[in-house]
Amino acid sequence: MRIETEVTSKGALIIQLHGRMQLKDLQGMEARLKSLVRGHKAVIVDLSGLDVLFSMGLRALIMCAQLLDLKGGKLALMAPTENIMAVLQASGASQLIPICRDQAEAEAAVVLSPTV
Repeated sequence: MRIETEVTSKGALIIQLHGRMQLKDLQGMEARLKSLVRGHKAVIVDLSGLDVLFSMGLRALIMCAQLLDLKGGKLALMAPTENIMAVLQASGASQLIPICRDQAEAEAAVVLSPTV
């Protein structure tokens, strides 16, 4: 599995997951995701390139969402495949983490508007 990142013009970190999440990748993936989200308050995880989501991968995403929530940040999942969407819905994760179709929708879900 490959992980790539970029920061949008609105300041959201996009974490792109690519390939097949193998069991051997899970422990390293959780540590890497936590490390990436620590420096940000608006995080989008792009699932469009991910083939399979195991329960431990789902756990890592939920833990990152909780980590962000504790510091006043937000995490959204973007563009899951049909199979991954089924996992997110069956697990109840779709009730905990916003799931968005595209980058604009995901940015709207995570980027905090300045208070007036």
